Amino acid sequence: MSRLERIRLLPDRPRAYPFSVPALSGDVDLVLTAPVTVLIGENGSGKSTLLDLVGAKAGLIRIAQDDPLNQARAALFKEAAPFVETVFRPVRPKGFHFAASDFATYLRHVSAEKEYAKGELARVSKEYEKKSAFSKMMA
Repeated sequence: MSRLERIRLLPDRPRAYPFSVPALSGDVDLVLTAPVTVLIGENGSGKSTLLDLVGAKAGLIRIAQDDPLNQARAALFKEAAPFVETVFRPVRPKGFHFAASDFATYLRHVSAEKEYAKGELARVSKEYEKKSAFSKMMA
């Protein structure tokens, strides 16, 4: 497991997309010291573009990569990746891991809870049919 510590865009990078988006058009040298970093910005400012560049640099596979549009994007970011410098630090894993089968199990549990909730809503709706809206809400 590793933690991303630094993202730097090289000064001699091309000025065309993806480096033309607002957040990536100037000097970019981010040092990430916290365990979690949140990117905030307007639509089109470059948040996802920066993450796509880091993913391409790290050789990560995007989940929706089988979509032809995403394949074209992936090729573009792979071409741009040499102009991105990243520093990763190994970290000893803590906590839990999450496998694909765990996600499927989680989805089954969510589905079961949803069905239970629907049943409870139907029960409350019938049981409180002649009660006030406030009583129904409190039930």
